[in-house]
Amino acid sequence: MAHRESVRAALSELERYTQARIGNIRAPETTGKFAAATFEHDTARPVEGYAAPQLHTHAVIFNVTERENGQTRALQPQELFASQSYATNVYRSELAVRLKDLGYTIERGEFGQPEIKGYTKEYMEANSLRREQ
Repeated sequence: MAHRESVRAALSELERYTQARIGNIRAPETTGKFAAATFEHDTARPVEGYAAPQLHTHAVIFNVTERENGQTRALQPQELFASQSYATNVYRSELAVRLKDLGYTIERGEFGQPEIKGYTKEYMEANSLRREQ
């Protein structure tokens, strides 16, 4: 549940930056609306036949937004692309807070991701085969 809620929070934050493409000479219009589908997986793609545990969600954002006047337009993708690392950090922060609220002790991983304290380095490496690739 903490993961799903954190994904929702990150997507909501990212959505604020959604812009409609208006035309070549007109500036994009911030709509703050997008349509997205999420797909949750609990394992990584198999490496040498082993699918390591890895809870993650793929979010597919559709290339459509609605202007205030009800007109639909294609997205102006630059702001969304520029905001991806921000959304990732929102997700990580939200997840860390939610895990702490559930009673877990959290540490920051090598890339800033929250990790539950208590897993050995060997366990983490054994279940990070895709990163090794």
